[in-house]
Amino acid sequence: MSDLIRLVYASKATFCDQHIGARHQVVDQIIRDAQYQNRAHGITGVLCFDNGHFFQALEGEREAVEALYDNILEDSRHADVWLLWKRPVNQRLFDRWSMKYINVDAYIHRILERERLDQFEPHRFSDPLVEELLESIKISEARPETPLEAPVRWLSRQEAQSRWQPSFFLTGFAAMLALLIGLALAGFL
Repeated sequence: MSDLIRLVYASKATFCDQHIGARHQVVDQIIRDAQYQNRAHGITGVLCFDNGHFFQALEGEREAVEALYDNILEDSRHADVWLLWKRPVNQRLFDRWSMKYINVDAYIHRILERERLDQFEPHRFSDPLVEELLESIKISEARPETPLEAPVRWLSRQEAQSRWQPSFFLTGFAAMLALLIGLALAGFL
């Protein structure tokens, strides 16, 4: 019997006093290490970083995920690590991603603004907000995964907002197309 869990945590980066290029290198190294290690341990997930904060979801067998979380608690690059939730799940949301990196884009900022959060501060996220963000990340597979060889690049809020409309349109179009195909296959169309 599988003991599959999803663990979500928030933390503050300890390296934000470094210049932006060095910050990018640290986050890029975190992503590279996570992708390599997670593949080896059957862990999948997603990582968001903005405003000096990490928001990460980890999925896999309980023992492997809890061991990884224990390592994160000891990692000097993280401070104020808070467990937002840990739950058993029947299936993974992020089964395709050993560790997908997501820029906190205009779509996510709009969700935060609706919740009266003016900055990306995952320590303040409610359970429903955590769940909504995970679902919105899952359905936004049009966002490219950061390649291992590419450095992480953060978009400014203005850049993200200017890019939001096309990706939102394409995501909505893809969702509608998938729904129509599903209804046709089920015999409703």
